[in-house]
Amino acid sequence: MAFVGGLAAFENVIREGKERSGGSFGPRLNYYSWKDGDVKIVRFLTDEPIVGNFAEWVITNDGKSADFLLDPDGTNWVEHFGGKSRERGTSGQLITPKVSKRGVGVAVLRAERPKAGGGTEIIDHTSSFEAKDGKTYQSRYFGIVKLSIGNFWEQLIGISKRNGTICDRDFEIRRVGADLHTKYEISPIDPIEELRDPEVVRQFYGYGRPHNAEDADRFLYCPMTLPEWCDYYSGEERARRLLVPKNGGPVATQPADFSRYASPPITVTAAANGVGGNDTVRPNTSNPGGPWAGAEDEAQAVPSSTSSFADLRSKLMPHLDK
Repeated sequence: MAFVGGLAAFENVIREGKERSGGSFGPRLNYYSWKDGDVKIVRFLTDEPIVGNFAEWVITNDGKSADFLLDPDGTNWVEHFGGKSRERGTSGQLITPKVSKRGVGVAVLRAERPKAGGGTEIIDHTSSFEAKDGKTYQSRYFGIVKLSIGNFWEQLIGISKRNGTICDRDFEIRRVGADLHTKYEISPIDPIEELRDPEVVRQFYGYGRPHNAEDADRFLYCPMTLPEWCDYYSGEERARRLLVPKNGGPVATQPADFSRYASPPITVTAAANGVGGNDTVRPNTSNPGGPWAGAEDEAQAVPSSTSSFADLRSKLMPHLDK
């Protein structure tokens, strides 16, 4: 994957399993979600968001639902494993899952707090959590922004056209409305000089660095790149785990649980660039807590070593560098 020109080419960094996760399973990214009126401040970590087709509301083997990215050059694993959705507005007839085109990008969650002398400043959103080893760790929140192309991504890239990058500043994103009347208001925030260079941003947040299971600060760094996430999210391992009936039994087909797309509240603590502090911040998220939390993928397999998805920027803005 590469840019037509202008912005720095996106480096697809793929690591071996042990180097990346210390074993068969490693860290994961979850979705950001907005409800009507929600506001989040995010910093994108790559200038190459990806456009893809998603099979949505597919019933999983526990009776819940999930979406699946479809590799345009590979096997449609949803179809392969017989994945179905339940038609809404009916008695629950099982149908072929609806496929929607979406843009996806990876971003770190930020927060806003008052600063001495007046005004506010943008800092990292951090949270504390207790891991399985009984130790408490600090974590930033890294997640996938998956939204419609016309309603969100075209607007964002248009806003960033003058600067040639979406990584040089934070963006405040507000959802207004619901269902067919949903729109997103995107407000670019003045750059922070130390985090203005996109390459510095990627290094600061560890985008593409190997995951070190022994590093006490490992949850402060992005766990995987966007192409790695796409490889996993469209791959056989995830589809098999979620769609193949457990213990040889039938797939549970109770009505899909739409509540996982709602956003339960969390407690927010924040630190300026990862340095601890107890300042009051304005919560700007209602996503679940860390690290990069989400129940849908309890363990993330190390993805394959290739990615062939089309670059959203080249599809939407072929004239960007002209």
